[in-house]
Amino acid sequence: MDSPRHKENTFTDYCKFSGKALRQATSIQRLCWTGYSSVPQARGLAKDHKPEFPECKLRIIQPNPNSPIEKLDWFLSRILGQLTAFIPSYVKSTADFIRRVGEVHLPSDCFQFSLDVVDLYPSISIGLALESIGEDLLENGNKITMFGLHIADVTLLLEFVLKHTITSFGKYAYQQRHGVAIGSHCGRIVADLVLKKVEMRIIHKFANLCVMYLRYVDDTYGIWVGSVIQWFALVDELNASHPDIGFTWERQNEDGKINFLDLTCTLEHERVEFTLYRKPTAADTYLSWESHVSSEVKAALVKGEAARIRRNCSTDAARSQALDEMRTRFERSGFPADFVQRNLKIGKRRIRGPARAFLRIPFISDGLTGIDEEIGTRG
Repeated sequence: MDSPRHKENTFTDYCKFSGKALRQATSIQRLCWTGYSSVPQARGLAKDHKPEFPECKLRIIQPNPNSPIEKLDWFLSRILGQLTAFIPSYVKSTADFIRRVGEVHLPSDCFQFSLDVVDLYPSISIGLALESIGEDLLENGNKITMFGLHIADVTLLLEFVLKHTITSFGKYAYQQRHGVAIGSHCGRIVADLVLKKVEMRIIHKFANLCVMYLRYVDDTYGIWVGSVIQWFALVDELNASHPDIGFTWERQNEDGKINFLDLTCTLEHERVEFTLYRKPTAADTYLSWESHVSSEVKAALVKGEAARIRRNCSTDAARSQALDEMRTRFERSGFPADFVQRNLKIGKRRIRGPARAFLRIPFISDGLTGIDEEIGTRG
């Protein structure tokens, strides 16, 4: 395989002979060029949350720090990341998911379901990625910041990145020929945009039956008002939409519960209630109290976990139970009970009330003297 230095020169030549806008954007070339690069090492991530562990496959993480394409990959993520705002199903966090589910009034005869894409990143072909993102840029490119580049320039550079992902394992270096690298800057964005292309063709057909369809990368949550037979028709069409992409599914249990992200979602009284979900394989361990880190870090750990519980549990009973379980886990790790309780109170006090923002206007001329104080006085 080519050396990193050869890859650097290949990128420089690629910029010279690409589109007109890219040839003129010398500052972008300087920004994206990496000197003295190296081949990043592949890392294995064990899927220890799976019931079949340790017999399941190892997930290969391909980070690209200091690789020949690392800065270009980062730059493209700044452009393409703006397109996620135009994905109707896009969920950026658990808090965003809770907010969006809470905005919908649910009928009484509905049920929850979840979908999961099998091996999403390795299943995305480079052709499908370029086709999906090219279509999205044509539709929404005029609504985002392109940093002076044309759509053709962005797709050419993205093709270069996808075709020149290199990683080492042992004494050998490998170049990825199919799929998107897990650990790259553009990886999640490409996956999101590809699934948008796949799912939008199908979901529109069932818009009157699927009252909610939200997705966090390859994990989808939905609420269905039709029959089970009609829902299976949706699953079948999604699985038939592309030969390389397959979906597994799950429906809520008899108690109206389903797990999604780090939540257990319970459908009752035409609304969804949330509690924290911990996988059966969770070790229930935190940082040891004897660890050689500052007390500020240990306090922040308690406050952060408490804030997550208060935000993600929708009822007082669920919140109280989760906080009690959290205290037990911290005390098992050696944390003093009074230290945990004290920081729980501080965390509770700090998350109350809306956030306040302050704006200071810089001095420009004598005519504007005192205007910032006047704005502050009037609120």
